Amino acid sequence: MVCKKLRFLFSDKLLGDGGCDEGQVWEAFMFAAHNKLDNLVAIIDVNGYQVDGRTSEILGIEPLDKKLKTFNWEVFNVDGHNIELIISTINNVISRKNKKPKTILPKTVKAHIMSMRTAMISFGSPEQGLTAAAITQLARSYGFPVYNNTGMTDSKIPDAQPGFEKAATLMFGILSGCDIFGHLGISGADNAANLTQLIIDDETAGYIKRMMGSFEVNDETVSLADIKETGIGGNFLMNDKTLRDFKKEIWYPNIFDRFAWDRWEEKREKSTIDLALEIEEDISLNHKQCFLEDSMRKECKKVIEYFKKELNLS
Repeated sequence: MVCKKLRFLFSDKLLGDGGCDEGQVWEAFMFAAHNKLDNLVAIIDVNGYQVDGRTSEILGIEPLDKKLKTFNWEVFNVDGHNIELIISTINNVISRKNKKPKTILPKTVKAHIMSMRTAMISFGSPEQGLTAAAITQLARSYGFPVYNNTGMTDSKIPDAQPGFEKAATLMFGILSGCDIFGHLGISGADNAANLTQLIIDDETAGYIKRMMGSFEVNDETVSLADIKETGIGGNFLMNDKTLRDFKKEIWYPNIFDRFAWDRWEEKREKSTIDLALEIEEDISLNHKQCFLEDSMRKECKKVIEYFKKELNLS
């Protein structure tokens, strides 16, 4: 109902033709048309493929444009490889106020890294990382927000291979400037979901998120007075600022090992996978719903009240 309330805003949704197999997508099409959401634009990438094979062979969806028109959507067919045409179409679409939601159907040829040895797509190859970086830079040059398929693997089990492939390609994607990266917890090239891998991926994402940050350097955190007081050969362990700042600056893992050797032996020499399996079991047995902290709920309430007042919804 956000689009219905905020009619002066433009909202977009990016889909693929294979994703339109899902019933909830068509429910959303009906809902948008029924509520005359003419500021909603669905961009559906018509590439003819989905995970299992050709869309026409898995669950035929064509003629997609005619079906959407019967759902009372305004449809625009475009060449999906002509960026300027897509941009001009978007500019045209968002200015049309005719009480119909709009959809742009860019016809594209699906591209992916393929192994010539197996004729299979590859999610964890270095070329996948390079391609993601190139796509990100291209999209950035047009001012688009970017999602890319990195942080993925071709391995079927959580072992050394996904650890390396996921971290390496993920860094490619992030350093090139993407906003959102690939689906975590996947084993193989979209072959399966793996909860153990998801827990390890969560740890990896936290690690890389910290790397994309920085150290806070200012007169307070690097105090010349503290340096003079400590002197050559001294240490800052007893300084109150050390206790305050190291909790903020240092990332601490949940399952990655940082223990001394003897402490690790005391913990029964458990691997990262062992610890991830324990967490998975604990979640399945003891998970409890988490709620926002009071401070966050108050901030959310302020935002809601502000927009209610702006939109005269009180």
